[in-house]
Amino acid sequence: MLAMSLDPATLTGVAFYQTDRPEAAIITRSIRLTPKVSSEAKAHEAGRSLLKLIKANGTPDYVCIEEAFKHPAKGKSIHPVVQGNMIAGAYIGLIGLYNIPCETVTPSTWRSAIFGDGRRKGWASADWKKAAKERCKLLDIEIQNADEAEAALIAIYGARCSNFAQQLKYNQAMKESA
Repeated sequence: MLAMSLDPATLTGVAFYQTDRPEAAIITRSIRLTPKVSSEAKAHEAGRSLLKLIKANGTPDYVCIEEAFKHPAKGKSIHPVVQGNMIAGAYIGLIGLYNIPCETVTPSTWRSAIFGDGRRKGWASADWKKAAKERCKLLDIEIQNADEAEAALIAIYGARCSNFAQQLKYNQAMKESA
């Protein structure tokens, strides 16, 4: 099964994981969106860029996407939240056109599965990104940046723990018992 994962943002991490191969074989890429253009232009570019990556790496059987934030941090602008959701929506729309099963996962959920806990007192986003890069190094996954590292770990989560993965395991068990 080819699993794809996304860590959507203006620098989106993308990972392609052929689940019958070792985790070290995960292929990571980045989608760097043009700065200083409208959110709509970024969403448009995001969809086109993901299409190119799918054509280059194969159509995935399943996609797991880190869930976009729904609310701004206290005292912060709503603009990054709106932009992030527009980018994620562009990706989800493209995936829907391919009729590929897709689910979103919160950062704390995939981090719990990978690191043993999804929240650490005093940790900020930079701490989690550093931990993701270190885990990828430990697993021999080639990455260029922290966004690719997080995408690789989301792919592992998707292949092991997602609702889709659980359904595949259940279906396999039913076939074997028949």
